[in-house]
Amino acid sequence: MQHKEMETSSSNPTCKILLGTCHIRST
Repeated sequence: MQHKEMETSSSNPTCKILLGTCHIRST
């Protein structure tokens, strides 16, 4: 998982489902 992917995934609701950390980072 690249940092860029996490940022893009932060826009998708699946992000928090797959990587809960992504939602926290996006905040």
